[in-house]
Amino acid sequence: MSSSTHYWRHTIRHSVDSGGHEPLEVYVSATTREAVEQDLKSGFSHLRSYLNLFNYPAEKYVEQHPERAEQLLGGMAASHHFLLRTGLWLPVDPPPTISTTKPINLGDPISQENGLSLWIESQENFEEKASKRFSKN
Repeated sequence: MSSSTHYWRHTIRHSVDSGGHEPLEVYVSATTREAVEQDLKSGFSHLRSYLNLFNYPAEKYVEQHPERAEQLLGGMAASHHFLLRTGLWLPVDPPPTISTTKPINLGDPISQENGLSLWIESQENFEEKASKRFSKN
């Protein structure tokens, strides 16, 4: 029996010189309990990689916080996808995330791994912001 799918909206941000944060992209992820279990069994687990930073056993976290584990999995997958696609480093912490409804017009997912699906909802003029930020250097 399959568990229900949860949808999350993750805002990828970077620090700006004024001390705040500026949104770069918004991802939507679809997660299930099975996706969390598949992630933990995979060769590269987003959950295990993040929770190891705090010496916290991933299995214990998933058992104690099953829905939060799905939220964390989606956020870490979004951050990882952004890093691989752009080469820009992000904070270690997961991106700000809120629960959302199933996306209607986002098309096919840009990534599907271990039962998790990922879409880019908006890019917030990422290319323009990145060129301005890095042309100063």
